[in-house]
Amino acid sequence: MKRVLGGVLGVVALGCLLWTGEVAIDAVFNPWAHSGLGVSTLTGTWVGGYSDLDGRQRTAFLELRRNMTPGGRYEDEDSRITGELHVCGSSGASYTISGDPHGWRGTAFSIRRMNIQSPAKPLGYYFHHAEGTWAGDRITLSVKPAYFDTDGGMFASGPRFPGLRKTMQLELLRGTRATFEQTCSATRKGAR
Repeated sequence: MKRVLGGVLGVVALGCLLWTGEVAIDAVFNPWAHSGLGVSTLTGTWVGGYSDLDGRQRTAFLELRRNMTPGGRYEDEDSRITGELHVCGSSGASYTISGDPHGWRGTAFSIRRMNIQSPAKPLGYYFHHAEGTWAGDRITLSVKPAYFDTDGGMFASGPRFPGLRKTMQLELLRGTRATFEQTCSATRKGAR
């Protein structure tokens, strides 16, 4: 019985050591995702605002995570950053996002996929892709829009849609989903 228990504990200890080793190695190559030394990270939750293409003020919530496989290992093949982006307002939208940092420190990064989760049938201008910069507790995202028409087609360029030539600047600070929801609620009440 002692041998079986010792074997099980040994396997568990080895698994913990291997996982800790993987985290330590990833922290060396992707320090933007790990706060082991108490430093700020690109990953986490962010709240801020921007002016939409019509000049209306909007609030956004961004959650960035280090991409992991379903098995719990770090993913580097597809994209190293995943997350969600939510916008409140009359044309509020939710996106799943993915992208990559530029360079080792991750102070600049790209979000090249912004998949709309809601509304189910988008119509009008929505986020398409973004370039970002990160410094401590501040992220700036330069977002290019795409236009969705009534047939469900998406346009990322073209003379029919002048808004596609514009860029929206999102200024985000560390924040929580609760802060985002409170701000959205106050904005909706003020719009009535």
